[in-house]
Amino acid sequence: MVLALGAGGLALTTVAIAPQVGEFFTAGSVDPPEVNLRPLAERSIAYADNGSVMATFHAAENRQEVPLRRIPRTVRRTILAVEDEDFFQHNGVNLRATMRALFENVSAGGIAQGGSTITQQLVKLSLLSPRQDLNRKAREAILAIELEKTMSKQEILERYLNQVYFGGGAYGIQAAAEIYWGQNAQDLDWGQAALLASLIQNPVAYDPVLEPEVARERRRVALDRILELGYITQEEADFYDIAPLPEARIDVLPEPNDYFVEEVKQQLLDMEELGATPTERYNALFKGGLRIETTFSPEAQFLAVSARNNVLPDTGGQFTAAMVAVTPQTGAVRAMVGGPGFTGTATTWPPRARASRAPRSRSSCSPPPSRRA
Repeated sequence: MVLALGAGGLALTTVAIAPQVGEFFTAGSVDPPEVNLRPLAERSIAYADNGSVMATFHAAENRQEVPLRRIPRTVRRTILAVEDEDFFQHNGVNLRATMRALFENVSAGGIAQGGSTITQQLVKLSLLSPRQDLNRKAREAILAIELEKTMSKQEILERYLNQVYFGGGAYGIQAAAEIYWGQNAQDLDWGQAALLASLIQNPVAYDPVLEPEVARERRRVALDRILELGYITQEEADFYDIAPLPEARIDVLPEPNDYFVEEVKQQLLDMEELGATPTERYNALFKGGLRIETTFSPEAQFLAVSARNNVLPDTGGQFTAAMVAVTPQTGAVRAMVGGPGFTGTATTWPPRARASRAPRSRSSCSPPPSRRA
C-alpha cells in the first residue's frame, strides 16, 4: 500500500510494522499501532557501609537514567539545535526535513541523509532495526506519529537523552558526562554539550579520544548552530572552540575487582527475590538499576590489606594469606582479603548485602538516600 504523509505529495511505501508492535496496515483498514517502549537497561551500584561506591554492575549498556529536570538547558538546547530544531512544533515527523533528505537521497542514489526527528530516532533505537531503506523509514514515521500521541514532548526528550549512544561505552547523557569529563550531566556547559551533540550522528568516527581533529571540527559545527540560534555569543563560541577535548576515558565508577564484591555478586545471582530464573536474576543485577547496600568497611579493608602486605613475604607467590573481619554481635563481614591479590575466584564466606530498586532519578556520582528492600 501507499501511505501519504501530508502536503507536498510525499508518498512512502510501507509493509508490516515491527514485530514488537504486532499490528499491520492493510489497504482496506488502517489501524494505528500500539507503541510501548520497554524499560531501559540501567546499571546497578554497590555501596560500602559509609555510602561510598564500591562497584557497578552493567551488561553491554552502561547507563544511569536522569530526569529531564536535571539535564541542563545547555544540553537540551544544543542537542535539539543539532538533531531536531523543530521538535516542539512537529507531530513526530518533520515533512520539511524529510523532503530535503529525500531529494538528497535521490541525488546520491542511496541514503545520504536521514531527515529523522528525535521521535523517529527514538522509535528506531527502541523498536526497529538500524537498516536504512524506505520501508523502514515508513515504519519509523508511522510509529513516531503514534508515539507522540501517547507520550509528551518532555517524556520523549527525556527518554531519548537517556537512551542514545555517545560512544566509549556510554549510553545516555549521565554516562557520557562521566566517561569524558568525570562529572554529572547537570554540570555540562555549552562546549561539552556541543561535543556530545556532535557525537550522536557517528560516535565512532567522531570519537574525541581516537579522532580529535574530526571531533573538533564537528564540535565547531554544533557551536556554530547554537550561535546562529542566539544561545551563545561569538566570544563564547570562540572560547568553547579552543577548549581541550577529552584525551582518555575516565573510570568514575569501578568494576568489580575484589573478593568481597565478587561474593556479593554471587549472592545476588542466587537471590530468589530478584527473579525465579538465573536469567531474571542476571537481568535484575546487570540491567535493573539496583542499589546494593553492604556491610563492607573501607577503613577495615585498608587495615586488612596493609596487614597482609606487611606480613606476607615477597617470595614470588610461594606463600599466601587470607583474612576476614567480622562483627561478632551481628556476623556482618567488614573486610575480606586474600593474598597475594584478587584472582577472580570467589571466596565462600558470606558477606551481608541487600539490594533494592534504585530510584530512576538518582545520580551515580553521589549515593541516593537509603531505600531498603
